[in-house]
Amino acid sequence: MLNKTFSKYALLFTLLIINMSWWGYLDRPHVVKPTSENLDCVSYSPYRDEYTLDENKKFVTTDTIDADLAIIAERFRCVRIYTTLHGMDRVPEIAEKYGLSVIVGVWISPDLMENMEDLEWALTVAEKYASVTHILIGNEALFFETISPKYLYLYLKYAKTKTSKPVSTGEIVSTWNEQRKL
Repeated sequence: MLNKTFSKYALLFTLLIINMSWWGYLDRPHVVKPTSENLDCVSYSPYRDEYTLDENKKFVTTDTIDADLAIIAERFRCVRIYTTLHGMDRVPEIAEKYGLSVIVGVWISPDLMENMEDLEWALTVAEKYASVTHILIGNEALFFETISPKYLYLYLKYAKTKTSKPVSTGEIVSTWNEQRKL
């Protein structure tokens, strides 16, 4: 009887060791080798201590954008920005200097007038600069219920009449599935 109990525990212990070894093997650290190849795209926002996203939005300087894009251009081919307000409308012009493509974003908030101002700036820079490849209106604005689907749809429809560049919105898959009209 004692031998049979010991055998069960020995088997259980062996299976435990095998299981831990297997998961340890799968979860081992992987070394990512550096590459000289540039990556596709990175989201860009210059906000640091001096630039905040509160109601006291500070104008982003050209020097800040230029310095940031110089660093980004070393590793990426494209930047995505979330707004064209507060000096961010200069990103496409500076990006051209570094050979970067730009996906221009329009930040959607409950302030419909500010949304429209941002959209108009985005459309202006999209037509003015070849570096702009796409316009994204909203960033999970429906998911976070920042705006009604009706307004987002109208912004998208309006933008598509004003530019030949691709226009879309940034939403998660479940939102796309719920809002087929977008």
